Amino acid sequence: MDQSAGGRSRWLIVMLPFGLGYAVAMGTRSINAILAHPLETELGLTSAELGVITATFLITFALAQLPLGLLLDRWGARVTHALFFVIGGIGMILFGLASDPVVLALARGLLGIGMATGLMGAFKGITEWFPRDRIAYYNGLILAAGGLGAVLATSPAKFLEGEFGWRVVCFVFGVAAFAVAAIVLLLYRDRNVATPTSFRDEVSGLIAIYRDRFFWAIAPLFAINAGVFIAMQGLWFGPWFQKVVGLTPQVSAHYLLAVTLSMTVGYLCGGWFASLGKRIGRPATFVIGVAAALGIAFQVALIVGIAERSLLLWFVYIFVVQVVMVNYALLAEHFGQERAGRAVTAGNILVFLAAAIAQFGFGIIASLWPSTDAATGFRVAFAVLVALQAVALVWFVVRLTGAKAAAASQDAKA
Repeated sequence: MDQSAGGRSRWLIVMLPFGLGYAVAMGTRSINAILAHPLETELGLTSAELGVITATFLITFALAQLPLGLLLDRWGARVTHALFFVIGGIGMILFGLASDPVVLALARGLLGIGMATGLMGAFKGITEWFPRDRIAYYNGLILAAGGLGAVLATSPAKFLEGEFGWRVVCFVFGVAAFAVAAIVLLLYRDRNVATPTSFRDEVSGLIAIYRDRFFWAIAPLFAINAGVFIAMQGLWFGPWFQKVVGLTPQVSAHYLLAVTLSMTVGYLCGGWFASLGKRIGRPATFVIGVAAALGIAFQVALIVGIAERSLLLWFVYIFVVQVVMVNYALLAEHFGQERAGRAVTAGNILVFLAAAIAQFGFGIIASLWPSTDAATGFRVAFAVLVALQAVALVWFVVRLTGAKAAAASQDAKA
């Protein structure tokens, strides 16, 4: 840790405001796993309606990525971050005031736009203020701060909801978003702002990445695995613990806490995951493929009811899932520093669109079964998502094996 005056000032200028921001962003993304029960009981929402309402956050979050990159370059992280968090705060307050499903969905959509800058704005700030060889370390700390924000959206949020109601929880997160906007404006200062590109250049750069064969070799596994996890962690794990495992809402919140802590530990181990392949003499793609296969196996065990109450199984499963984040490093390495930002944006868009589809689709499938047999509907819906992950894993293995064979053939001819 840097103990110099400059190091301490960077913590105050960069890490404090953006760490708080990503904590709020992750908390608001995850909170519906706690709010699902009161929304169902008080407003009478169905699983399908819950899926649609919650997925609007992910859809607008994904669509906001492209203009967000442009605005971060043109306006800087300070103004962009603050403006987006004000929008997010308005969305969270509106969600707390709403009772109609349409208004709830619109509010959740506003929230998704507002929170879209939570991580990307932080990464830009870190890039501007910290040495290049320390960026990965501080990025990891921001991700861990987000994990702690998601922790607040479990047992602590459940306690607050039980004492004061779900609307108060929304108001607290809304006020927190406004506070982050104010803190960023007060503390952060832009520096070394890059020359902004045009929107046309942003789009053309994104299209070039989407045409890349390597991108599409790893993107389906990346998007589907990460998307399913985001969809489940942000909404369906809460109802799963209650309707499938048979836990009370209070105990369910404790299980969500364990899930979130495991996710946070996984974030902190990101650098270790990235270097694991080299340590064992295997490429990073091998590590990702093995982790994805283990994740699928753990999910199948949960679906069929094997050790479904075991916190250890849940912890290990969520920890293994985080290995998929190594794909960010693969994208950055493949496309180089000049296109790394756009490559990550391209991946983010697919991840959050996949998450929205998974969240919405799970609710639709689950709602096909009556409330008296909700557990069966949940198991079938989760099984469909796991089957998609299995297909993506096969695609991942086949495409990378084919690419390796083609490269070997070219070398032999040379």
